[in-house]
Amino acid sequence: MIDPPSFARNKKRTFSVQKDYDKLINGALNILSSEGTLLLCTNASVYPLKQFKNTIKKTLEESGVDYELTEVMGLPKDFKTHPHYKPSKYLKAVFVNIRH
Repeated sequence: MIDPPSFARNKKRTFSVQKDYDKLINGALNILSSEGTLLLCTNASVYPLKQFKNTIKKTLEESGVDYELTEVMGLPKDFKTHPHYKPSKYLKAVFVNIRH
């Protein structure tokens, strides 16, 4: 499971989920067994689901693994969101089956 903060800073570097999520996926692939499942999550309101899924797909394709996005989830139905305010749909979770 990868569920990083949206943004973090220390003395040496700055982490941004939009810029650095690919590095986290690659790190997970290095330690994942030959067949496994990744649960990739973010609560970054500025990171739309379409862009998040594109990052996942691009990173996995560049790594050369076989993969299948098996499920995409967001906020539960009883959690009110506003259809015209996209940041209200901040929670995203994507399950990916990996075959090396």
